[in-house]
Amino acid sequence: MRYAFFGETGRVVFAANDHTIKPLPEGATELSAAQWDARFDLRLDAGVIVHDPLPPTVVSLDDVKAAALSAIDAEAGAARARYITVAPGQEATYILKAQQAAAFKAGGYSGPVPGLVQAEMDATGATAQAAADDILAQEAAWAYKAAQIESARRRGKVAAGNAADAASVEAARAAAIAELGAL
Repeated sequence: MRYAFFGETGRVVFAANDHTIKPLPEGATELSAAQWDARFDLRLDAGVIVHDPLPPTVVSLDDVKAAALSAIDAEAGAARARYITVAPGQEATYILKAQQAAAFKAGGYSGPVPGLVQAEMDATGATAQAAADDILAQEAAWAYKAAQIESARRRGKVAAGNAADAASVEAARAAAIAELGAL
């Protein structure tokens, strides 16, 4: 049974094609096969189903660009999240950890072990020097990956922002998202 529920404006708000339903649900209007195919162009007017398509939605180029830029940023965030822990305060911890490891290394790995280097030692069982070096290697690896992500993000946003039409915006968005997804 094909049926629809119509809202206060007379437009379809829910439709179903379920041949196991009997009888017709309360408040629903049964639809013919042709009405089902055009269900979102229908309006219920004084109990009569009429074909009344909505006018096409016109989206400005600026709105298309804004949506593309937002999608590119979201995909860049997802790409970053594949490599770093995304949690409140974690980015600041990574920065401080790298600063402490760099300072410890610059001081010849002598003196008191900084707290976040000690935390790495406690977690891994490494020596202070090995923990500091590992932290710095992780920072270097992240800097390389972050540059790749940022390059793809910025190139995509610039291409989408400079596009002259919606199709070109979509092409730039799709290319940037594909590249970011592959990183």
